[in-house]
Amino acid sequence: MSEIVQKKFFNTIKFDFGSESFKYYHKDNQTEEQFRVAYTSVPNDRSTFTDKNIWLRNVGFIWCLLGLIILGLGMVDGSLTMADGLWLLLGAICLAVFQFSQVKYTIFRTAKGNVMVLQNDDHDNIVQEMFNHRREQFLMIYGDINSENDINEEIGKFKWLRDEGVITENEFDKKIKIIQLANVNPETDKRVN
Repeated sequence: MSEIVQKKFFNTIKFDFGSESFKYYHKDNQTEEQFRVAYTSVPNDRSTFTDKNIWLRNVGFIWCLLGLIILGLGMVDGSLTMADGLWLLLGAICLAVFQFSQVKYTIFRTAKGNVMVLQNDDHDNIVQEMFNHRREQFLMIYGDINSENDINEEIGKFKWLRDEGVITENEFDKKIKIIQLANVNPETDKRVN
């Protein structure tokens, strides 16, 4: 089992990778959750989310606007002082903190809950670890050709594995050729449908 911990501001995310599933833990300033996710339930589809403090952005814009008005009025009536730029400075600081404090995630929606991966230096390693295990699990369960199944069911299974990103187009083509060769009737040398 390997563990990867991600932290940014008030966010802590932990991934405990096991052989068949991983334990996911997420804590921020509002919630704390923990659940186990089977690799086969991790979807191929993902979305992104950026957590922003909109209040900080709005206050920054308002204070910048107020600061510009105060500076403009001070310039017009000739009473400009150093303190007149205070609101503009505070607004600029709020906007800088807003920009710096954004947290970006990649989200995988599972039946147990959303698995959020911080987009930082560990992001690619975590996603790769999940998908390597996911591929192994899917291939262990569905990767073999079952000669007792209908040929169309077997082809459909491998199309699904290809569409899920578990096998490549080349691997898919090889499996289909094997399925078709296994379904040749030796008496007539024709394919069985």
